[in-house]
Amino acid sequence: EKPSLEARCGMMKLLIELEQLDEAEEFGSGLLEVDDQYLETWYLLALVHFNRNNYSAAHQCTSAALKVLGSEGVEDEEQATRIQELHDEIEKNGGGEEMEEE
Repeated sequence: EKPSLEARCGMMKLLIELEQLDEAEEFGSGLLEVDDQYLETWYLLALVHFNRNNYSAAHQCTSAALKVLGSEGVEDEEQATRIQELHDEIEKNGGGEEMEEE
């Protein structure tokens, strides 16, 4: 039996703190294949891209997270705030500009 998504996001968080961003990204992509509605995975992946100054990829992740929040509703205020703050920060850094034609 595999560890819970929560436990696996904990591992991903650790990889980010250790600046193992390639591993964290690979790990996160794998988690999305398991469940692409799990907010923390999107948030952590956005963080990985943000730390690499890859703002358009980060923006796609926070946008996906906000879309999940929109359809599932907010269960965790603190988490929703964290996602929104990161999203705003990414937009300040120019993330999302090339996405406007959608």
